[in-house]
Amino acid sequence: MTQSEFSWASALVFIGNLAFQLPNAYLMHKLPIAKYLGLTVIIWGILEGCIALVNNFQQLAAIRFLLGMAEGSGNPALALVISTLYRRSEQPVINAIMIFSNSIATILGGLISYGINQMNQVAGLSAWKWCMIIYGAVTMIVGIACFIFMPDTPYSIWFRLTDHERLITEERTRDNATVHSHTIKKQQILEALREPQLYCYTLAGFMIMTQNGCMVTFSTQIIVTMGYSKAASLLIAGSRGISDAFYLIIGIYACRRWLGQCLTATCACLLCMISALLLIVIPEDLPKLSGIYLFTGALVPVLMTSSISNNVAGYSKKITYFTFLIGSFGLGNFCGPLMLVEGQKPQYVAGLASYASFQLISALLFLYIRATMKRVNDERDRMKVPPQHEDQDKIDMTDVENPNFRYRL
Repeated sequence: MTQSEFSWASALVFIGNLAFQLPNAYLMHKLPIAKYLGLTVIIWGILEGCIALVNNFQQLAAIRFLLGMAEGSGNPALALVISTLYRRSEQPVINAIMIFSNSIATILGGLISYGINQMNQVAGLSAWKWCMIIYGAVTMIVGIACFIFMPDTPYSIWFRLTDHERLITEERTRDNATVHSHTIKKQQILEALREPQLYCYTLAGFMIMTQNGCMVTFSTQIIVTMGYSKAASLLIAGSRGISDAFYLIIGIYACRRWLGQCLTATCACLLCMISALLLIVIPEDLPKLSGIYLFTGALVPVLMTSSISNNVAGYSKKITYFTFLIGSFGLGNFCGPLMLVEGQKPQYVAGLASYASFQLISALLFLYIRATMKRVNDERDRMKVPPQHEDQDKIDMTDVENPNFRYRL
């Protein structure tokens, strides 16, 4: 493939992801969320295995687009499951554990890819075909497990709750701001569309993920320009999962202990900005790796997802926020690699400078979101509001409709 075809093959996953967000929002309303997630993961695995059968760029492009559609349900569905099962105070940690598993996958993926690279022409198949077949088979197994075993609600039959445990479960989930509903409530969707925070999250998600799209697609190629072999670059790129895991641990600790979600996200964006600038100014040698390892792309999506889970109440409204957010992630990941055009090699100055400016703007947007939520909290604290009714947590109310709701900054 040419570099242009390689960029498009990477980007088409994100186009499919973006294209599926509206159907995904409808299906998440209407179907049992865990069964729906399991089914899409199974389809995802089948499509991944089918990549081993392609013979030209057109076939690859079609499967990558469909793969993106199957992948598009993953993050919003998991975010809804987490917001249903856990307290608001626990959700950042659980979301971090979910993304931490991605970091482990990045580390293991680098090692596995290195091993599979030695399987070239085993049974007459190229190494990359073995990679698709093995990953596809494992993904299908995971999807079947999700379909059978993943709970949809805190009261799932898999938990076998006693009456006493049901009371504990009610108390645990009283604050999670998620009441599952199969009814699409237009007034909640309109309320979300009127809020500037929705567009701040969406714009920040897009700008942050442009750099992430670059790192996912081009980090190995950037490392190759430093003089490393292709096999060594796979291992080095895979080791970036270690830095992702480190930032997740430090970031979530800082979030819970001192800064809160928005200020931690602001600091993470500034680190990403420094990462892009280092890739511009440092010559092509070992210190240039610091620009790759300083990228905190795994942390910011966790904080954004947790912030929406914590601070957006109302099932239809929450799904609307997640649809916009995941759509912005897909669009950013799509546009990011395309900003590194072949004529800029090997420094890619214009593209990397754009990433740096995007991260600075995103940091300012998080400060605006925090200031907006703090102002509402202060206004509600000054109001004389009756205590929350005992059954109020079982009503599908939005954060605007519930005067007892307090935003977690």
